[in-house]
Amino acid sequence: MSKEEEKCRPVLGGYRRKKKLHNLSDREIIRAIGMENLPAIIDLLYSKYKGICQLIDIGGDCMFRFGDTNVANVSYLATYVHFLSIENGILKLEGNVSWPAVLKDRFKFSVWVNGRESGCREFDAGLDLAYDGKVYETRRAFLYEQQLDERECYDISFCYECNGIPCRSGKINAMRFSPVADVLERQYAVREGWILFVEGSHIKLKKAAPGEAAEFERLFLEAAAAKTDAEDVREAIEIRKEYFRRKREQKKAVWLFMDRIDKADDNGEAFFEYVCRKKPEHADCYFVISRDSPDYDRLAGTGKVVEALSKEHRILLLLADYIFTSQLNGWGENPYGNLEEYFRDLYHRARVVFLQHGVTKDNQANWLNRYNQNLHAVICSAREEQKAFLEYPYWYEESRIWNTGMPRMDRLYNADSKVILFMPTWRKALMEQRLDEDRGIYRWYLKEGFRRSSYRRFYTKILSDRYFLGKCTEAGYRVIFMPHPIMQPFIGEFQAADEVEILPYDTSWRELFARGSILVTDYSSVAFDFAYLKKPVIYCQFDRKEFFQSHTYQEGYFDYGKMGFGEIAQTRRKLYQLIFEYLEQGCREKDIYQERVKAFYTYLDTKCCERIYERVMKEYDGVPF
Repeated sequence: MSKEEEKCRPVLGGYRRKKKLHNLSDREIIRAIGMENLPAIIDLLYSKYKGICQLIDIGGDCMFRFGDTNVANVSYLATYVHFLSIENGILKLEGNVSWPAVLKDRFKFSVWVNGRESGCREFDAGLDLAYDGKVYETRRAFLYEQQLDERECYDISFCYECNGIPCRSGKINAMRFSPVADVLERQYAVREGWILFVEGSHIKLKKAAPGEAAEFERLFLEAAAAKTDAEDVREAIEIRKEYFRRKREQKKAVWLFMDRIDKADDNGEAFFEYVCRKKPEHADCYFVISRDSPDYDRLAGTGKVVEALSKEHRILLLLADYIFTSQLNGWGENPYGNLEEYFRDLYHRARVVFLQHGVTKDNQANWLNRYNQNLHAVICSAREEQKAFLEYPYWYEESRIWNTGMPRMDRLYNADSKVILFMPTWRKALMEQRLDEDRGIYRWYLKEGFRRSSYRRFYTKILSDRYFLGKCTEAGYRVIFMPHPIMQPFIGEFQAADEVEILPYDTSWRELFARGSILVTDYSSVAFDFAYLKKPVIYCQFDRKEFFQSHTYQEGYFDYGKMGFGEIAQTRRKLYQLIFEYLEQGCREKDIYQERVKAFYTYLDTKCCERIYERVMKEYDGVPF
């Protein structure tokens, strides 16, 4: 659910379900929702007045009126700008318009350039906002392209024609990947020698004269320095100055590699290790990780390592040509915290290759789509996975989905040591994100009531079950418990018998997969790594319906019954039965699941890193951005 939906949830849900609209004044509804959510206000008032809405021509604008209440003008509605780029002299402007869903048929959108209406392509990008299945805000996407003439200056604005009345959109909302906004005074961006900036509700473009870009930068820094004397703003100014100095002197491209902020051992490290062996002459490669991580010094033996969130990290991110990462967390994209507006024109320019931290088997389009992540490429491992990225609303072109296999697959190996692995994923419904003030990043924390949850009770019963653990010991097997990394800080919440080995966060997953004889998981993608090693998997899914209703993703193409690499257990009794059967058979993977593994993966070799590297080198032009 988006931030806008979260904010409107109490009002939209409570008022609609309890039918208390007639008890509220129009002004109370407006105050409760807030004018920044005008479409939600219109939706509720439209319901309250049973569809009677007046659209009043006030001369160059249109007024929404319900009963005797003048709510707002159409010009109050903003135009959202997501992407703004210039490639080979062609301007590409992509965004969305925002209208009250109940009145969407009354609106018509157009882009105006230098006072003349220009055509654009409109389409549905799945951006509508809804509550309980009812859309209350229509967000229609648009794409405008313009061949630029260096002799011209350009003034771009947007028109919402409502009920036949021309109304100019009064505000531009610059989304996270837009290089220009009006949040700070004198904000600007330079693309292919063109200067871009926002002025009121207009986007302006002009070809920079000699020295003009430097003058824009001087005025921007001057405005920033005058805004406040805070230490963090002074640091932002220093970083910008250092960036431009190093950019002028840059001889090689910068490639950054990342896993989690405090732990490597994933696809980022695997690909970093491979690239360092290849020693590309045209690129300087750096692995970004916390200095406190035990992996920091180890990685320093492989190649260059830079401390996460350090000044050097923040500069290198601006200089980066490529970012190869297994995670899409806030710190990796934005190490500037609340100072990100000072770098809007400079960051988000690197080509981000998402190495993934597991095979995508579910529908994760809500957070992984292009409008949320804008990835240069997504690494996948199977034809069905690649197909899903193109069929679900991720909005990436086929050329952006690279079916190469994940880098860490090259490093998997077997060293069976009679171990039963329990590796369940986390539960979003039991957690909440809060700001870690000390580090300036958001972290997950347990919600109140976690100890009473079926999730905690289920695994606590297994890990303290003397009968089950005794049978495992008799067969010569040890039980190891290692939940999802998000759950690691709270691992003490799970009660376990002394013979259960609880592994620390810094344990190598690769070594764990090697040691394991059988894996018990639920919905985690670790099953794909384990099955890749031709070892048996059991899916323990006692809360399947509840999980997919409340987690960060929805069920996707992967059918556990028809495509899964092992049996499904919905009860502890069934789980024990399956485990004991495998122990009696020496934990040999069954033929049916071996065939499923072969059918699923596009490649079952050790050349995933090689394929990714070749794709990068094929498209790479050798010139730093």
